[in-house]
Amino acid sequence: MSLKNPSTPVDDVATSESEEMYLIRIAMAIEGGAEGSVPVKTLADALSVTPVSANQMIRKLEGRELVSYAPYHGVDLTDTGRRVATRVLRGRRLWSVFLTDRLGFSDGEAEAIACELEHVTPGELADRLAGFLDDPRADQAGRPIPDPDADPSPASPLDHLPVGSSAVVAAVDDVGGFLDHHGVRVGCELTVLAAADNGTMLIGTPAGGLYLADEMAARVMVTEETR
Repeated sequence: MSLKNPSTPVDDVATSESEEMYLIRIAMAIEGGAEGSVPVKTLADALSVTPVSANQMIRKLEGRELVSYAPYHGVDLTDTGRRVATRVLRGRRLWSVFLTDRLGFSDGEAEAIACELEHVTPGELADRLAGFLDDPRADQAGRPIPDPDADPSPASPLDHLPVGSSAVVAAVDDVGGFLDHHGVRVGCELTVLAAADNGTMLIGTPAGGLYLADEMAARVMVTEETR
């Protein structure tokens, strides 16, 4: 059964499901470490539409002051567009946690269902769902669950940080659970203690020191450098 999508007001701006899909794709690109504006082709590929269709929707969103667009450069979220994207992503990832942890759905099944529910989840429902789930910081795939007022700040791979810097984990691609076992989770602070010529890094984690090969460090996305 497909859920119908009523327009959902955020700051008195009603957005459709198709508009929200563009906004969250921009936010996810920023969250994933995109540098600068998000290219139209990147959005078109992510949404499986033609660049012409993507450009038409972007122009519409720009007219509604949800995005800013510079030809040949790309698209950025406005403050209002960011708030809409944050609300939708928050709903999607909370539902994903609920469906996997509480109802036993597989990751793939949960993602498909959450993708529909995200468009019909007002802020109050998301807040209650978060409280019921004990306010998780990330979904089962390690993607961050944003706070209602969060800014999707650009993230970068851990292996890009210089020695001596600290940052907060924004997302983790944790194959096999190795990183989680060693305390590397969304929301925790990491410090780069040392780095070898071969790319191996010594990381300070809440659980102590941890050596990571370069390919493993690249699986950890960080933001909010603290010193």
